[in-house]
Amino acid sequence: MSRGEIDALLAKWTTPAGAPTAPATPAAPATPAAPAAPTTPPAAATPAPVRPTIPRPQVTPTTPPASSVPPASAPLLSPLRPTTAPVHPLTPTPTPTPTTPPVRPTTPPPTTPPVRPTTPTTGLRDLHQPVTRPAAAPTPAPAPVRPTPIAAQPADMVVETTPPTHPSAPVSAEPVVEPETSGPQFAEPIELVLPETPAPEPEAPAAPPAKSRADLRRERAEQKAAAKADAKTAKAEAKAAKTAAATPVEVAEESAPATAAEVAEQPAREPQAPANLPLSHSLGRTVLSTVFPGAGLINVAPKRRNTVVGIVVLAVFVILGLTTVITAAVSPSRLVTFVLHPGLDRLAGVLFIVLGLVWLAMIIGTYLLTRPRPGTGGQKAAGVIVTAVLSLIVAAAMALSAVASFAAASTISGIFGENNRSATRPASAATPLSGDWMNILLLGADSNGAGTSAKMTIDTVMVASINVATGNTVLIQLPPGMARTPFPKDSKLADAYPVGFYDGKSAGNTNFTLGAIWNNVPAIHPELFTNTDFPGGDAMKLGVGTALGMQIDYFALLDVSSVQQLVDAIGGVTVNVNFNVAMGGSTQADCGAQGSIPQGANQHLDGTQALWFGRSVCNDPQTEYGLMNRQVCLAHAIVSQTDTTTLVTKFDQIAHSTTSMSVTDIPASALPTLAKLASSAKAGTVSRLSFTNGLNGFNESNPNFGLMRQLVLSVQRAAINPRTTAPAQTPDVCAYSPQK
Repeated sequence: MSRGEIDALLAKWTTPAGAPTAPATPAAPATPAAPAAPTTPPAAATPAPVRPTIPRPQVTPTTPPASSVPPASAPLLSPLRPTTAPVHPLTPTPTPTPTTPPVRPTTPPPTTPPVRPTTPTTGLRDLHQPVTRPAAAPTPAPAPVRPTPIAAQPADMVVETTPPTHPSAPVSAEPVVEPETSGPQFAEPIELVLPETPAPEPEAPAAPPAKSRADLRRERAEQKAAAKADAKTAKAEAKAAKTAAATPVEVAEESAPATAAEVAEQPAREPQAPANLPLSHSLGRTVLSTVFPGAGLINVAPKRRNTVVGIVVLAVFVILGLTTVITAAVSPSRLVTFVLHPGLDRLAGVLFIVLGLVWLAMIIGTYLLTRPRPGTGGQKAAGVIVTAVLSLIVAAAMALSAVASFAAASTISGIFGENNRSATRPASAATPLSGDWMNILLLGADSNGAGTSAKMTIDTVMVASINVATGNTVLIQLPPGMARTPFPKDSKLADAYPVGFYDGKSAGNTNFTLGAIWNNVPAIHPELFTNTDFPGGDAMKLGVGTALGMQIDYFALLDVSSVQQLVDAIGGVTVNVNFNVAMGGSTQADCGAQGSIPQGANQHLDGTQALWFGRSVCNDPQTEYGLMNRQVCLAHAIVSQTDTTTLVTKFDQIAHSTTSMSVTDIPASALPTLAKLASSAKAGTVSRLSFTNGLNGFNESNPNFGLMRQLVLSVQRAAINPRTTAPAQTPDVCAYSPQK
């Protein structure tokens, strides 16, 4: 934009609306007049309008009149601005401000881009020429803001202003008139006063968002970590101070840890893995967890839950162990009662499995948490080997315990049936049929390998009479070849055999002896045993009880043909062999067909030899009496020589053999009472009464049952009161006494 264009624009902007535009003529320079007195502002009837902000004007080019072109002699540039700014001679009188409220223009400004005029202007104005403005009434507007002066435009151009953008700024409708002069004019800097936009009120600070539980837990974890760091730093400082007292100052300063302030400045970190510890420390804790499950995890970094888990597991194992030990020491019968209950045995098996898994987890977990990091190849190999060996030991022990528990439950359920029927056993084991004495019939039989369901050849008949109050026991032995066995007078068997089990012809008939009752009586009179699952056992109990003058509560049969498996399972037995016992054969013709057991003291027998030791009778000098004695000695040797290690390691085989070789009417519910009674019998005395042919007036072909009953009563009284004189006792049949 040229200087002329600027002057024309200023003239146009300062000329009142409707005033004619006269051509500018040069005039003589006038003497500068005295500064005009400030014009008194008009009465403040209405507030003076505030000049709006003038954006870049939109210029509409017009053809200037011919008179507006200055002569050739007119200077194009005004002289330099004098030191003292002259006052324009034609200072217009301020026009009163209309009281009409300002009108906000509604028409939007034109969008046509401004066009710069090409017609030269008639004259030029100095941009520094002061322009007198009519005085405006004081306004309560805030302090004015001085914008950048806008250059004047040619007088023949139309200037369109953009309405103010601020909603509260009024639009002034008052025209601005600039007087014409003939000489160069100096434009006064335009001062625009704009209303100050009120500053926005400060917003209230937003409430902090609610913290989630995860954030709260994180903050608490950071606080705990910081507290631990402070405690650790304090401990390190104390240790450093102690070290500094015994070492030079330089060493103490070099080894001094960070201060608490330095630690506090550091960001909180999550607990890290434990420091690198030696392999011996890790293996020591692993062994500790092997001996005391969970003890090796106590005070193991980085998390406190390791200590909690270790304490809980250790407490569980300690409580179970102490309970078992105290029960076994104070009340062994309670422990036996637990073992003899099938349901509790199964529960114990499951418990052993669970405890074994927990124990293994403690061993392996202790090593993994305490192993050296990083460790060498040798350290890793040594740690894995030691941990594997310890885990194998514990796993084997717990597995054997679980197997033994399940085997015991199966054995007890198989032998001592709860739902088996018996016509002769008491309603409760706590109330024996004979009052103060619990009488149990013990039978030794030989099924020749056919099993207990086949016909049995009874080889041993013995009654264990246990006093309930004292636990003293009397063992009464009868020969299986005894004839004329009586039955209770009020029973149907007594009606069938009024003179006892006898064919009426020969007392030597083996089909009518005491040992033949098991098979033959139920076979001859099956109608008399319809309410029992043990017809042979009930018949034997009734016959033996009547002969001895007592009531038999229970019976138990041991099949000698199954002894071979049992003896092999326990590794053999040691007995005294008083003569060369024949192996194989039953008559003089085939006696000893498979060899013989050599005579001697403390002979160790395997399963096959033990079988013939308890079965052979063909070359025994004492015939069946000798066989009964050998069976008693064999049973005693099996029970006494089965140590705990053998019982634990081979319990499954022992239990299986016992199940296949045993028959009894003792229910599982009676086992706790019988176990308690057996415990008291172990501490009591044992007396033995054997009815041997020719001893104490006994004759097996025609027994005196009245005398037999008196002998039994005398032995029982002697067991209660040892001062009472008793008949001669049978010598120890198991002692080594060589026979020719």
